Amino acid sequence: MNFSFILFTLFSGSALANILYIYNWTEYIPSALLAEFTKQTGIKVAYSTFESNEEMYAKLKLTKGGGYDLIF
Repeated sequence: MNFSFILFTLFSGSALANILYIYNWTEYIPSALLAEFTKQTGIKVAYSTFESNEEMYAKLKLTKGGGYDLIF
């Protein structure tokens, strides 16, 4: 099972999911995969990255855990 299929399954039924906000490790998901996901589903991906746990925790604390649909 590939990542694109999993995201499609999770978000294809949501009429409100025009943009999927992902926060993930740097270079974890290839940009080509994100583009293919958008092509197959019509859902745009806003992809933000972090390079350390400290950076991730600081941003999540600042935003009170909001602003992202998926955090890896």
